[in-house]
Amino acid sequence: MKNNMILKTSMLLLALVGVIYGIRALNSGTLQTEAGDPNSFIGSLLGADQKLFNWCPLKTEKVEVFTRSGEVESVKTEAVDISSLCEIAIGNFATTDLDKAEFVLKLRAHGSRGEVTELFASENGLFKVQDMPFSSAVLTKVLGRLSAPESH
Repeated sequence: MKNNMILKTSMLLLALVGVIYGIRALNSGTLQTEAGDPNSFIGSLLGADQKLFNWCPLKTEKVEVFTRSGEVESVKTEAVDISSLCEIAIGNFATTDLDKAEFVLKLRAHGSRGEVTELFASENGLFKVQDMPFSSAVLTKVLGRLSAPESH
């Protein structure tokens, strides 16, 4: 009986310490900073002010990936590749970054009925589709993975 009481008291004290630690973590500015960062685990878990956006035409058949110099680097026709390039999470950005951005053609999506949509990218992680600017940490990572040399 005495061991049972000690065990229950220990569990209650441990839970109290956890609650106090949780309250301090929620009151500190660190959690809000992490929650707003789309690259952090907490930010991706909570959404981090991101919205899903599909910039490609309906029934996209292929997406061309361009180099910085404007040449076609690769053509993606697999559904998985098209989905990872077209359906992206977009986030907020500072308008001061937009003033400094120089956009170049990065992706061109071709629909089944001949419609074409182009995505322009800048060096500072901003993108533009039909003159609508946005940022996307996810698309930046996907494009970085595409540009990385493949190792077999």
